[in-house]
Amino acid sequence: MHENIRGGAVIVSNPTLCAVTEHLSLPFSLDEWVTKIDTSHLAARFAGTNDELFEDCDKLTLYSVLHRTSG
Repeated sequence: MHENIRGGAVIVSNPTLCAVTEHLSLPFSLDEWVTKIDTSHLAARFAGTNDELFEDCDKLTLYSVLHRTSG
């Protein structure tokens, strides 16, 4: 994914990318590749007063893929 996903793309992950990759020895840092997008306000808006739905929505994590610098 790191080599093929273009900068500006959005990744939806459940569980988090950190949890998915914690056992891997990556040649890059996740912080150098993606930025986490705060979606809690969207989950709250979508779920309304349904706490169970909010918990499910809040488990989804969105990341924005950073643009690579040449060099």
